[in-house]
Amino acid sequence: FSVWPGGEAPGAKNSLASESLVERSKDPSLPDRAVTGVRAPTITVYAPEKPNGIALLVTPGGSYQRVVLDKEGSDLAPVFNARGYTLFVMTYRMPADGHAEGSDAPLADAQRALEDVVRRFPGTDRQPGTEDEFATPPTEAVDPGMPPVDGEPVAQERAYAYRGLMLAGVPNLTMTVGYVNASWTLRADLVSRYVARLLGHLRDRGLGTAVPVAPDGMTAGPIMDLTSGYVQRIVSTFPKVGDHAPWTMPQSYVKDKIAFRRADVTQDMFFAPLGAKGVALPQSAPAPAELPLPGSSSNADGTAGDLVDATAAVVP
Repeated sequence: FSVWPGGEAPGAKNSLASESLVERSKDPSLPDRAVTGVRAPTITVYAPEKPNGIALLVTPGGSYQRVVLDKEGSDLAPVFNARGYTLFVMTYRMPADGHAEGSDAPLADAQRALEDVVRRFPGTDRQPGTEDEFATPPTEAVDPGMPPVDGEPVAQERAYAYRGLMLAGVPNLTMTVGYVNASWTLRADLVSRYVARLLGHLRDRGLGTAVPVAPDGMTAGPIMDLTSGYVQRIVSTFPKVGDHAPWTMPQSYVKDKIAFRRADVTQDMFFAPLGAKGVALPQSAPAPAELPLPGSSSNADGTAGDLVDATAAVVP
């Protein structure tokens, strides 16, 4: 059934999007449909033989480029239905398709879908807090519990991300930031292998500290290239990327795989001996606290797959 009365969402009148359904699988027994250009969001109901009274509203992923109907939607039904859960799998509009709600179009569809499920199926109720989560997107980044460096707190929004896996000026700390257009696990694997190489470098040379040092003069960009409202409202609190290696984070597994294999673990890195006391860490260039919206990542090197936004200039 349609999420919105009459089918098409009210905000879709401003959009030039045209809905298209593509079957990406070559195996008929393993469907992998993806829909783009949604204007009239729908909900498909997958009902169990023996309902347990619990329903789940499923919003399939797709990097805000498409809705992956099967792998992240209908494929869930057999497992959950067997346990008595009713699944409501929805499609939704994309944030960059020019709808009246702008980047909040997917959120508006999810809010409406939740209301539809409760209204159309008596006995279904919201989990406490669900309406608050849909109605109020996050406005602050989650505090990661960053330890202080030399007694001083770390402002992650003023730090450049080194290869998207370490923070400038922060010793011996690694993190994983995945892709917005592919599996998060792909980059996690690359990061793990790189960190293993870095640890091997430290071990073999009797070193105990590794600190990325950001150079002066870089143009900053956001570390995540999503234009959805809930990201754009808090992206300025995240670490930034620079405009040249090793301070970029291209949204491309192929590019990263090549770059990580060739990467010099000593580039823009300060090392200190294992057990050394009182070592003064070098100062890294600070990143700007604010960036304009919408964001555009550093995936712009003239090759296929670049994501470029001419409006993304750094605010002094």
